Amino acid sequence: FVLISMAGDGALLFTKQGVYQSNVLKRPLKNSVGAGDSMIAGFVGRWTQTNDPIEAFKWGVACGSATAFSDDLATAAFISELLPEVTITILEEDYNEN
Repeated sequence: FVLISMAGDGALLFTKQGVYQSNVLKRPLKNSVGAGDSMIAGFVGRWTQTNDPIEAFKWGVACGSATAFSDDLATAAFISELLPEVTITILEEDYNEN
């Protein structure tokens, strides 16, 4: 997998099955420090539980966004609040890395 954060432009996930893009959640930016790390942590944490890259991507976006919208690292409650707002769109199916 390749996971790319584009800050205010959303995020991309590249898998062998396709290329996916997240929407951009709208809240006031408070502190972007640690948001990318939070996105990776959310992705890896959910991936180890579900083995589902799309579900993990959704969690990663929620975690990264929650941190960016917080004064410090995100709380579990805020991540859960944002999770239903995350939508994932497939941009290209059967992405070939050649």
